[in-house]
Amino acid sequence: MASFTVNQAKSATLGVATVDTVTFPVTYPFETVTVINRDATSPIFFTVNGVTPTVAGDDCFCAPVNQSCIASFQGGAVKLIAAAAAAYTVQAE
Repeated sequence: MASFTVNQAKSATLGVATVDTVTFPVTYPFETVTVINRDATSPIFFTVNGVTPTVAGDDCFCAPVNQSCIASFQGGAVKLIAAAAAAYTVQAE
């Protein structure tokens, strides 16, 4: 489990079935967060409400392989997980 605090964007690689947490300032005027899945084999599941995600879990957003997913966001923590190691970028806008 890795934790990062950033101002606008973070790129990293998830460990196998391990949650990463990327925290953004809540004082910035964010409206959305985009999770870009840069992996060719494993979807990435994520939450923006502080709940720990699970692989293919209920109430988790999914960034399919080699694609992205956008969610409403007002700052705080984005938590991500994948069944296999997966490279990702998270950016708040």
